[in-house]
Amino acid sequence: MSIITIKIFIDAGEARGGPPLGPVLGQYQVDINNFCKEFNDKTNNLIKGVPVPVVIKRYDNKTYKLTVKKPTVNFMVKQLLNEQKNLDVCKVYDLLKILISINKVSVDIMPRLSKILFGIISSMNIKIIK
Repeated sequence: MSIITIKIFIDAGEARGGPPLGPVLGQYQVDINNFCKEFNDKTNNLIKGVPVPVVIKRYDNKTYKLTVKKPTVNFMVKQLLNEQKNLDVCKVYDLLKILISINKVSVDIMPRLSKILFGIISSMNIKIIK
């Protein structure tokens, strides 16, 4: 049995059968109406319009498995920035606490997670101010 994997970003709660989603799913013969209903149901707990990564595994018998992942850190950082190029260290700490609660991880990994977060922020050419 062959499996086709489709990776795509879709705005939470806003899946529709039209472009750009419809043509992507249509070429793999995924039932678009059922997919949109299932996706919108799975993302009703998220803020509408937040882009979330989605993995769709499509099987030979035209069934599929939908996996909705968590919003990206880049999106969260951009939301905190609000059109600025500097980010207060307190906001970075708040984002770190949010990431720990979303991912349900131990606070013990906070130093390692903070290094990763600072790396992501610096790769986005954002300055962190004290």
